[in-house]
Amino acid sequence: MQTNRNRSKLLAGIIIFAVILLGIIIFLVCEHKEQERIAEIEAQKELAIKKEIDSIQEKYFLPVFQLFNGDLTDDVVVVATVNFWPITKNEIDYRKKMREIFGTYADENFIFNYLVEEKVMLSQAQALGLLPTKDKVNNELNDLKQEIMKEQEYRKLINSIIEQWGISEDDYWQICEAYNQYRLIVANNLSNVIEDEWWNDEDFDYTYLGTDAYYWLKKLEYKKSATIEILDDSKRYTPIMDKLFSYRNSYKYGITEDELMKELTKVN
Repeated sequence: MQTNRNRSKLLAGIIIFAVILLGIIIFLVCEHKEQERIAEIEAQKELAIKKEIDSIQEKYFLPVFQLFNGDLTDDVVVVATVNFWPITKNEIDYRKKMREIFGTYADENFIFNYLVEEKVMLSQAQALGLLPTKDKVNNELNDLKQEIMKEQEYRKLINSIIEQWGISEDDYWQICEAYNQYRLIVANNLSNVIEDEWWNDEDFDYTYLGTDAYYWLKKLEYKKSATIEILDDSKRYTPIMDKLFSYRNSYKYGITEDELMKELTKVN
């Protein structure tokens, strides 16, 4: 009798163990499938982000580099990506040339870091659904053209660029200025959102400095949290994550958060 009782207990123990083990296996299988499902969703999101970026590059960025270099996109060289947004050697060269035309010279690494900050803002705007439509860009272009063509000095500068590059006036507006306007609209859209955040951010200790300070500090925050991949083997380009290069008084060396706060305090 005792033996049968022991056998029953052993059998019950085995059954309980088997049930627990089966439960663990089912849980692990379900967990694995859930992880696969999440990974697939993330992969699809990433693919959608990249497709949108490629479309924007093709529409507003690559044409100006083609026009500037006089060749096809086969020669476009990506030196880095910032949250999937590419920085190309072509864009660095183009921006360097434009700085020379306007007399604001800067070395390539400064321009690279300036572009890192632009791509960070493009990425943030993309995440918030703030990228402009084609109609919005065209409307802004038309308004800008009407305003600028009233100013004789601007007309002279534009005509000089057109003559130097050997391009048509239509190419200048539909390619060069479309590139500029797209980036400016993104910056304005994001600036409006950041201003709204400022009004509601109870943790911001420098409210007296206003939205300008909040904007630049947010921009630096975005940069610090960005994912940057360097693809250029020459090591000419170094992302400097603790400095802003697009701030108005950061020419040549960039500006740290402490330096930025001193500048903003002076301004206010």
